[in-house]
Amino acid sequence: MTDESMDALTRQGAAIAGARPDLLAKLSPAQARVLELLLAGITEPQVAARIDRSRHTVHDHTKAIYSALGVSNRVQLVLLFSVPARQPVAGV
Repeated sequence: MTDESMDALTRQGAAIAGARPDLLAKLSPAQARVLELLLAGITEPQVAARIDRSRHTVHDHTKAIYSALGVSNRVQLVLLFSVPARQPVAGV
């Protein structure tokens, strides 16, 4: 994968994650960075290379993300971010 295509995927993942600030607030900055890359479809080894961390560290971040957001796998993670945040209803 070229650097240019990786940059495009990274921007896409950041846009997806940014649409749900309610969920991002549950994560550390390092976890949020990993999340953006995971949402872009990048594998854990590619994430590790991209952020200059070990595969083990990225895997630990991934498990922590799943736990914090109440999901068990990447499919559930992507589905969670595909649902718009609920808007508070006035007067309720």
